[in-house]
Amino acid sequence: MPAHEFRGFGVMSFAGVQIVLHEVLYRRFIFVFVNDTHITITR
Repeated sequence: MPAHEFRGFGVMSFAGVQIVLHEVLYRRFIFVFVNDTHITITR
């Protein structure tokens, strides 16, 4: 595998990991936020 292809693949996979992590954290944040709000309202 040529070096430039390898570097490009590394950047792509790194970006993919960043996107997945962001999605997971974002969803978890919204889930917790909604749960907290719901608990506060029902209490």
